[in-house]
Amino acid sequence: MSDFIIFNVANKPFAVHFSEIDEIQAAIEGTPLPFAEPWHGGVANIRGGLYTIINLRKKFNLFGQAPDSYQKIILLRQAKVALLVDDIENTASIEETDIERVPDSSEKDIFHQAFRLDNRVIPILHVTLFLASTKTI
Repeated sequence: MSDFIIFNVANKPFAVHFSEIDEIQAAIEGTPLPFAEPWHGGVANIRGGLYTIINLRKKFNLFGQAPDSYQKIILLRQAKVALLVDDIENTASIEETDIERVPDSSEKDIFHQAFRLDNRVIPILHVTLFLASTKTI
């Protein structure tokens, strides 16, 4: 059994494994850095450490108005990175046999696995590959 947090970005669900998460907090605004990528939300002082904020709406090229009052940041365990998401939807405990490979994906894709829940397909964010794609590790 694997436990996940389900979060939404632009009304689309995604999941991240509990073991990858250090903490979830209300969103905060980061200090922008010059010449940063458009998805880079700046840096912020969180619990005495400098965290890079990554705006997943921009990183995933998903458009629409973000709900300011509900946004959260997911602090990752592997690196001082905070993922800015629209909201946290729920948790899910999924049997290993119910986690499937995404068709036409490779082991190098950040979403190469998914599970079905409530007639929806929930892609699982592979945190190590995601961080490598952002050059934050």
